[in-house]
Amino acid sequence: MKLHEVLDITPHEEKHCLRKQRYPTLKQARMALLKCWKKGRKERSLYPCKYCNQFHLTKKKPSGMAIT
Repeated sequence: MKLHEVLDITPHEEKHCLRKQRYPTLKQARMALLKCWKKGRKERSLYPCKYCNQFHLTKKKPSGMAIT
């Protein structure tokens, strides 16, 4: 069974989530973000994913709901 069938999301939304690195905890996501910054990568913040209930990093500027 596909994730989009279980979560009632579109296949496009599933691909959007599944192609990204997932971090199970906020602490792991923060550590990954710090490593990116140290390497000069462009990731700016992290956010909780409503599809997988984990965290992803993003290069977008933080919005009001972003976690840094």
